[in-house]
Amino acid sequence: MKFSGHETFAVREGWLRKGLQLVEEEPECWLHDRVEDALGVGRNMGKSIRHWLDSTGLVEFPRGKEPKPTDLGTLVWEQDPYFAQIGTWWILHAELVNSPEKVTTWSWFFNSYVRTRFTKADCLVTLRRYLDTHALNRTPPSGRTLERDVACLLASYARPYPPEPSDPEDAQECPFRELGLLRHFLESGTYQSSSGQVKEIPPQIFAHVLANTARQDAPDDAEFLEVSLQTAAGAAGGPGRVFGLTAENLFGEAMQVETPLGRDFEIAGLAGERTLRVRNLPPLEWLARYYKPAEARDAA
Repeated sequence: MKFSGHETFAVREGWLRKGLQLVEEEPECWLHDRVEDALGVGRNMGKSIRHWLDSTGLVEFPRGKEPKPTDLGTLVWEQDPYFAQIGTWWILHAELVNSPEKVTTWSWFFNSYVRTRFTKADCLVTLRRYLDTHALNRTPPSGRTLERDVACLLASYARPYPPEPSDPEDAQECPFRELGLLRHFLESGTYQSSSGQVKEIPPQIFAHVLANTARQDAPDDAEFLEVSLQTAAGAAGGPGRVFGLTAENLFGEAMQVETPLGRDFEIAGLAGERTLRVRNLPPLEWLARYYKPAEARDAA
């Protein structure tokens, strides 16, 4: 389990691009205490950028060695270096949800916290209870650390309502808010998840998250991976948890992606026993297909 590391800063517009570019072009800066100067940020912000590059799976930071982009980091740098596509942020969000060892609070919140309307205090109390039960022999983090973690998570995802006036030049708003997963009602101070609401989910990224869930119990050489609709909706790290979808809305989303994915995806079975079948491609291949649509692949 790991908490904090973000220095209370949510990801800001441009941070991951700047950090990934520095890893690509001047990786030695990360070893010689020159990151802040190279990125043009303060020391704590530099630490936060490092944390987010690591936690989103974009960069590996071996102890005592120069960092290097992961395969995911290389793909994003080649295909969406400005992090302008909504699918890129869905990919990074899925990485956070599936990284309990790096961002425990994020994984807990999206996989285990089931309230659809809550306050920050409610969330914090429930997280403490969860850790009391699941931390086993580990010393739990301080209340202050947990409070900062929850505050950072909510600031990362929650859109204020009513919307606050914003300056187009202000890069402080976290891009994860564009996923539409949380709303913050300013007058009451409550938060509401968007569970069950329609979202803009690229078909290939839906298939990527679904395949990761179904792959856990399948032989390596399986041509197709199968998982029940109920499992896909409720499994930790599955599409229901990652995208904030109920079983009913997950089925609706599956129907929406069935045509674009063609023979690589199908819905089988009858009501109550529906199964989702997705082609067993290497995980990075589904993401590459998002950046390079079928017509472009066929023309290549």
